[in-house]
Amino acid sequence: MNLRIHLLVLEFKESIERIPFRRFSYFYGQIGAGKTSMARLIDYCLGGRFTEYTSALQQEFVSASLHLTIGTIPLELRRDRDSDRVVATWLSDGQEKALALPARRAAGEVLPGTGVEVLSDLIFYLAGLPIARVRRSKVNDQSPLERLSFRDLWNFCYLDQDDMDSNFFDLDGEAEFKKRLKARDVLRYILGYHQEHISELEARLDDVRQGRNVLEASSEALRQALLEVGVTSVADLQKQMEVLDEAISRYKAEIERVRAQTFPAGPHEADRLREQARELFSEIGELEREIDEVRIVQKRDEHHLNDLKGLSFKFKRDRSARAVLGSVEFSHCPRCTQPLPPRDADQCTVCGQAEAREAPPATEEVVEADLKLRVNELSEMVEKHRAALRRLEGDLRLAQQEKVFVDQQINDAVRTYDSQYLSQHLDLERQLAAAERQRLDIERLGRLPKVIEDNAQKVGILTADEKALREALKEARALAEKDTRNLKKLRELFLDCLLRSKLSGFQEDDVVTFQAPDFFPRVASAEADGIAFNSFSNLLSGGKKTLFKCCFAVALHRLATAVNAPLPKILLLDSPMKNISERENKPQFEGFHDLIYDLAIGELKDTQFIFVDKEYKLPPEGFDESDFYLRHMTPDQLDAPPLIPYYRGK
Repeated sequence: MNLRIHLLVLEFKESIERIPFRRFSYFYGQIGAGKTSMARLIDYCLGGRFTEYTSALQQEFVSASLHLTIGTIPLELRRDRDSDRVVATWLSDGQEKALALPARRAAGEVLPGTGVEVLSDLIFYLAGLPIARVRRSKVNDQSPLERLSFRDLWNFCYLDQDDMDSNFFDLDGEAEFKKRLKARDVLRYILGYHQEHISELEARLDDVRQGRNVLEASSEALRQALLEVGVTSVADLQKQMEVLDEAISRYKAEIERVRAQTFPAGPHEADRLREQARELFSEIGELEREIDEVRIVQKRDEHHLNDLKGLSFKFKRDRSARAVLGSVEFSHCPRCTQPLPPRDADQCTVCGQAEAREAPPATEEVVEADLKLRVNELSEMVEKHRAALRRLEGDLRLAQQEKVFVDQQINDAVRTYDSQYLSQHLDLERQLAAAERQRLDIERLGRLPKVIEDNAQKVGILTADEKALREALKEARALAEKDTRNLKKLRELFLDCLLRSKLSGFQEDDVVTFQAPDFFPRVASAEADGIAFNSFSNLLSGGKKTLFKCCFAVALHRLATAVNAPLPKILLLDSPMKNISERENKPQFEGFHDLIYDLAIGELKDTQFIFVDKEYKLPPEGFDESDFYLRHMTPDQLDAPPLIPYYRGK
């Protein structure tokens, strides 16, 4: 799997840090500078768990974004702090696509039509690889298949500082059983034991087995349903249908006989009452419309009456005011109390306008009489409206009461009418309908024995296919495991790495052994005839454990490159010199670095290396400096800033 990391973008509360990567990136420096945190944040973006933050990250970390390419496809993975989801953005056919998906735990398909459920599936999908599946149980061929995830492969690409000298890829006996099985599956996958042909056979076998189980369960459910209704064979169904046909014919004949009976001729009382009810309904509607119209007219006349009463009051008030104020001699303004200026005799002493001529008394009397007459007329009309409204409402109540009475008479008449006919007819109709429904149900049940028979034939075919696939899978696995060339190659590469890293205690004639399904490497001395051996478990030195594990990872990547296995072409080593002094253990320090540099320009030239350590060794002459990135990190030096440049432990 050609996976290449280009950039890590870390968002902190006060800054955004961009950490570039090249094919060979080297980060070294003092403790507390954030080197291991950087490696873990890369792993975090790729779906790893990161819960034990350093105090600096606890206070400052917000989110991380990892920019990488899978093959030729650019991919960005963004994950917020404490989030169990990753936002993936990539280019497909020139278009940008974005998807939020679970980092580890699948919860259904999130990219329709692809089978992608989690981040691991998306990485396989973008790499053009099928989602690898292995059988959960290694001894039961009928156990279900489960994913072999990217995280399982990544376990051999990212060597964490904490597990560097305490855990050998979960292959040792102290590892959790489930993790140990997954680690073995990865090695089998890389060694070719899970070839594409084997994976295809396993998938086909799983589909055939599931199909057979579904058909068998369906047939059994149909048999139980038939037994519950008393059907044990097709003959039983035929017999029940004959009995029902006779009953249906008998019910139909009886219904015809009842229909032929004579009933009194002429219109029925219920019909007359229904006509009377319709007339009453029409009358009620007409009364309601008249009431609405009278109310509208009454409201309009009351409005006019109130207006005239208001005018009459205003007229009387105006006349009284003129009578009172007309004889008053004003010397000062009644509003502002200032002295009034001199006025002509025909002018008002207050406003200075020409005096209004007083209306003749006869005219005022005529206006007042006319207003009184008009008010009386409107009052009489309003009273008539009220009387008409009371009458109409009374008529409406009587009509509604009569309608209720007629409806009751109709119900009584219908009951009487029905009792003459339905007492003889309705029961027969019910029995006929029940018999016809039962016959239809049995007719449908008649198809079920045929379905059961067809299912039995399909189950037989699938059983034969399953047996053939199981035999083919057994043979394919046997052939794959007989081909020990890759296993032999891994033994040779592992010993070569141990020797070239100058790890003490190992000789050229040593023998590396690990047979399936163990895959836990042991290096035996040729002189001791295999009785004495070294393994990760009995290496008491922490430095030896670290280099032993690193050499195995390097050897596995060399093998994956040689056989084109789908192992991600990236090796992230966090503190390979964890327990090794560059001065006291100079041969091992230089030997391991020389091994890595030689492979980086040779066998593993397409593999990306990310080194995180306390010390740094210059690459040899001829190493492509344009593809080499070096960063020195300290907790407090400006020219070698830590992961969070502004943080100083406050």
